[in-house]
Amino acid sequence: IVGKYTKYPFIWSKSEKERHRLWNVRKNSFWANKFANPGLNSISTDVAVPYSQFSECIKTCKVEMDESILYCAIVGHIGDGNWHAAIF
Repeated sequence: IVGKYTKYPFIWSKSEKERHRLWNVRKNSFWANKFANPGLNSISTDVAVPYSQFSECIKTCKVEMDESILYCAIVGHIGDGNWHAAIF
């Protein structure tokens, strides 16, 4: 699926160290976005959807975000069936 819809390769984490590194990226994504938008207030969302609706949900919300005057970043972890948006 990843190969069909994106140019970025999908690589499984094979060790605890790799999984920890990826989890740190997810945990620090809010602060990276906050740093990129100094002086702006923000809210974070937590959206949970069935796997069968995950892609459609993100696509629909991404269109809405792009049409907004706000800066929005999406971080997801499909293993849990949820994703987050940082909205500035």
